[in-house]
Amino acid sequence: MDLTRASGVGEVLPEIARRLNFVILKRVQGDLFELLEEPPEWFRLIFAPGENPNEVRVGSSSLFLDDFMTDAEDHWANERPEPLKSGVWHEFDSGDREHYLEATALYVRSTSVLILESLGHDYEVRMQLFQKARNFVLQNQTLDYELQKNDVLLHFLSTQLGPALQKIGRSLAELKQHKLDYDVLSDLNEVVRVAARQDMLVDTFLRGFSSEIVTMQ
Repeated sequence: MDLTRASGVGEVLPEIARRLNFVILKRVQGDLFELLEEPPEWFRLIFAPGENPNEVRVGSSSLFLDDFMTDAEDHWANERPEPLKSGVWHEFDSGDREHYLEATALYVRSTSVLILESLGHDYEVRMQLFQKARNFVLQNQTLDYELQKNDVLLHFLSTQLGPALQKIGRSLAELKQHKLDYDVLSDLNEVVRVAARQDMLVDTFLRGFSSEIVTMQ
């Protein structure tokens, strides 16, 4: 007993397919397919009809599907029972509107079938969310890289430059205790002041940058 026919499901399958944005095609030969029901508008806007209104050459309208036919033909020739997915791609219709599509090749009851699905607005929303998530990850990676650079800079200032300036300041201060002529002493005093200012600048930078990094973390 054919349960599908007995329950009347077969009569509503075309309507179900249209509402779910599916188009079911039966392969005739090559990339020529027969429509098993009236397709939705998006299909007519993308795929040009063949000589027969109920037929369409999918490869002539889509380079992606033309390439997918190679794998699909191997799938049908080997009568594989599992579905073969094409993966998502996009097409522009005659009104220059973008559609995200996915194809499935099936071998059912000695028949080669191709199902085309329009993923619609929900897929676009998901892709936008994925893009936002990707941008967020990239921003975090950039921030982490900047923090690492700042950490290296802080380490250099605190362990190398700061102590070196302090040592220079002490050495110059000791040198001032010796008897020097006026010009040398004047130059030495200026060097001491510059070293002291640089030491204060490093200290201020370290304190300010440390608080900023804590805030960023």
